[in-house]
Amino acid sequence: MRIAGGVNQFGVCGRLRVVVSWLVCAASALPLPGQSPPIIAAVGYEIPLVVVAPGQIVTLFVDGFRPVEEAHADKLPLPTELAGLQVLVATPESPRTPAPILSVKQGYLGFERAEVTIQIPYEILAVSSPQLHTATLLAVSRNGVESAPVLAYTVESAPRVARSCDYNFYAYQFDCRAMITHADGRLVTAREPAKSGEILVMYALGLGRTIPPGQTGAAPAEPLAVEIPVRLLMDFSPNAPPKPQGYAPIVRPLYVGAVPGFAGLYQINFRVPPIPPGTPLCGGYYIYTNLTVNVSGVTQDGAGICVEP
Repeated sequence: MRIAGGVNQFGVCGRLRVVVSWLVCAASALPLPGQSPPIIAAVGYEIPLVVVAPGQIVTLFVDGFRPVEEAHADKLPLPTELAGLQVLVATPESPRTPAPILSVKQGYLGFERAEVTIQIPYEILAVSSPQLHTATLLAVSRNGVESAPVLAYTVESAPRVARSCDYNFYAYQFDCRAMITHADGRLVTAREPAKSGEILVMYALGLGRTIPPGQTGAAPAEPLAVEIPVRLLMDFSPNAPPKPQGYAPIVRPLYVGAVPGFAGLYQINFRVPPIPPGTPLCGGYYIYTNLTVNVSGVTQDGAGICVEP
């Protein structure tokens, strides 16, 4: 678990650093005299529609800034300016609100890219469906130079299973393990699979507001249950990708809430159901997972693990 000056940098078992990778095209701004315009080249995970929830951790990949100094927040509440950068969140009810910043660093491959990890404020207006087009605009500013805004849709719950590759979207294809652990914190893997009836912990982002309400930029001191229910759909197909709701049996989680001491991080405790007869076990070069746990909110995500009877 990586800690910088007492502020969680979103590590679980020393392997998770929550930065996201949703490749999204953005329009450019008009350049200032003698300057190239900064452009938000990517936001979030890996789907073209930018959807965020209150309290969500997300990273903006910004092209056009000169090299930035790497910095990590070292106190709580999180600052709204770091390494000279601000991220402005504009919504219909609160225009141009600075967002809390967790970290700023230079891009993995350079290209004058800055990676700015922020928390979406809990106070933003959220709806129950992205089709309603409730809009949030995100822009990055430094020394009076501001990027063109990127449009995001805000919903009540936009689940994202935390993964070991979330620290950098360039590494997505090489090693990307779901952060689903045994009760003692060990990752569930092919070598250490889960058992039928075992209680596991899945770490996630984007599960929205809590009861009582969480504070933007702060970490809860105690567990806080989520406001919007989350459903789990269990698919015992080998190497199955995440599926929309309705394609697999539904399992009610044992607990869903914010993790104490971690701003923007949630956990989902659930019991592994019995394995259907004939389900192949993980092994060899062809079966990497045999249970895909789908997390359903307003949007859906999922991750595969290995289980045994």
